[in-house]
Amino acid sequence: MDLQSVSRRIKSGEWSKRKGYEIGWCGQNASFANSLLFDYIKHKNKESLDKGVATLDAWAKLCRLPNGLFITNYDRISGQRSQIDNVVIDACNLGTAALNYFEATELVKACGLERPDYESLAFGICDFVRNDQQDNGVYGRGWYPNGECFYREGTIGCFMVPPHARSIHAFERLHLFIFRNPGLRSLCERAENKKDILRPGLWIPGVSTRSHPFPSCARL
Repeated sequence: MDLQSVSRRIKSGEWSKRKGYEIGWCGQNASFANSLLFDYIKHKNKESLDKGVATLDAWAKLCRLPNGLFITNYDRISGQRSQIDNVVIDACNLGTAALNYFEATELVKACGLERPDYESLAFGICDFVRNDQQDNGVYGRGWYPNGECFYREGTIGCFMVPPHARSIHAFERLHLFIFRNPGLRSLCERAENKKDILRPGLWIPGVSTRSHPFPSCARL
């Protein structure tokens, strides 16, 4: 396993790793792992394959929760910090995890491997967030591990739109077309509704929801 740290910083004139591993946002573990798989596909670098699969396997094995949510900071369960009930799982990292695990499902197949748990993990995240979605189309900004929403309003939920769109394509590969599946029609309608909710919030004030009490939201 070769996890990527959240970032690096200069200490005593030298670069050092900051402690902590994140699935997306600053850590981008899933994206880096997928890049390694792609390197193997293009250049047959076996070390890249081994590191990429080991990273994705480690996150999938230990961070997936029974309710569909996903622990997005690996050090919460690796012994560096104890996992606590009030840790917040943010929509930014969660959306990145789902999107990259959908992509990883296809990449490992191209590498000659099978990892069905990658796709089921991504669907689990999408299903949880879709079931938690408000009637007006807004996704939450973060959740506690028990599924309770930490904060509902804001544009950070838009990170869940790409994996929902990707999940539709995954269903199409199984020939479950939208016109034959009411659940997929509902998913498309909700994604479109979410887009309509977000646009005024971005165009009018020109910023996203960087405000207390959710520190990981970014200004555009």
